[in-house]
Amino acid sequence: MISEQHTVIAAASRWGPGIALMCWGGAVLGGLAAIPMVLLTDLSPLLLPAIPLAAVAGILVLWDTRLGLYLAAFAIGPLNIVQVELAEVTVSFPEVLILALFLKELLRFVAGGERPRDFLPWIALGLYVMASLVGVATGLLRGNGTVKVFQDFRQFTEYIVLYLLVLHRVSGRRQILGLLVCFMAGFALLGLHGIAQRYTGLGIPGIQQESDLVQFGSLRSGSFYGSTPLGAMMVLCLGVTVGVILSIRDRLIQIILCGVAGVCVIAAVFTQTRASWLAMAVVIVVVFLSIRKTPLLLGAVFCGLVVFGLTLGGEVVARFSQLRVTKAERSLYQRTQYYEAAWHIFREYPLRGLGWGCYYNVKSIVRNNRYVPRERPSPKAVATVHSAYLQLLVKGGLLTLGSLGVYLFTWFMWVAREWRARPRDELDHNLFVGTMAALLGYLFHSAFENFFQWPVMSQAFWLLLALSTLMAVSLVRHGRLDGPLPESDHDAANA
Repeated sequence: MISEQHTVIAAASRWGPGIALMCWGGAVLGGLAAIPMVLLTDLSPLLLPAIPLAAVAGILVLWDTRLGLYLAAFAIGPLNIVQVELAEVTVSFPEVLILALFLKELLRFVAGGERPRDFLPWIALGLYVMASLVGVATGLLRGNGTVKVFQDFRQFTEYIVLYLLVLHRVSGRRQILGLLVCFMAGFALLGLHGIAQRYTGLGIPGIQQESDLVQFGSLRSGSFYGSTPLGAMMVLCLGVTVGVILSIRDRLIQIILCGVAGVCVIAAVFTQTRASWLAMAVVIVVVFLSIRKTPLLLGAVFCGLVVFGLTLGGEVVARFSQLRVTKAERSLYQRTQYYEAAWHIFREYPLRGLGWGCYYNVKSIVRNNRYVPRERPSPKAVATVHSAYLQLLVKGGLLTLGSLGVYLFTWFMWVAREWRARPRDELDHNLFVGTMAALLGYLFHSAFENFFQWPVMSQAFWLLLALSTLMAVSLVRHGRLDGPLPESDHDAANA
């Protein structure tokens, strides 16, 4: 494959000798224009420190896609809070970075006359995108509001571009490992911040602190996004961290990363989200069943369980003991109402759902035992049913949920093939297992929460889905991550 530098030069010669200079000039002028824009408008002056960050990101994007991807993988966690609202649409720093990388690589792809890698699931991808576009049309025809419709479309569909970018541009163990380490580092910072919140209340609104103390007896970790997404992020971070630990041989680094895994577990426990605890259990069990068990590993697992039981076990048991379907236990009780409302909406609109941007009154639906159309948005109108899958069913019907199922099935088939193949390189296999287990934990947790509503979760999902697919393909075809990724199976057979 043509190197990136040569391809950029080829693109410049084909599209005009000044294209590179125009890109650099645009980035510089954009950065300079941001200063008076901040000073002369209602935007907060606190955004000024973000200008050097944006300049560095622009340089990385234009100079080296690999470095830009590393920055994007790290930024997904802590830098999604760097955002601005434009025309009622909230745009975050990682989103801009991802889209800029994708547009740059799309130009490079077209200019270089490249072909996509043969394992890209175009049929499944096309089905999901078409179903999502049907959701757009349905939402607009039902009068759900243009901004709300396209906001939903972005949350559920936009970050497929990150998936495509990683699958087409990333290759080799070093780059895959680098992306996972950057991703882990960003999420670990959020975990540390969440732990600090438990003891300091840093960043937790006063009214939320009072509610936590009454309902849970202590402050809940939530970092910048809330307790539920932080718990889910720690599930993903734990799986990736365990995979990295098991894929290297340096004992000192392994010990340091065990500390990172501990941060993930502690921060997740402090969120008081039981679904994330169960999802973590899924991650640990999947990893344990998928790797070779050595005496050292068995000893480490036993010691970890003992330490966890003595330090955090009581808090986990106490929280689970509160699990019951009563108004006093709002978490489970409210979910039963949300799920019942989703069932009634599905009965009324099974194929296409209510469309992107829809909203409804859950209590009214449950009280009438049927779907009751809303007259206008109100404080009681909601747009979530606390399940990613039921959310897709409500907003996109069987068409969207089924197409996502087909999409995930293509991923699962590569996972199953890798599992059966048992590649020669055990360390590479372990790295894949950790990433795959993190996604399985995410998919399990998604049954109880709609994670697509948070860009940080949606971006993380598509990134790890792409990396795990890439690893599975490499391991099935070559038994290791550093094998070539030819454009066709015929080339693979002759490689």
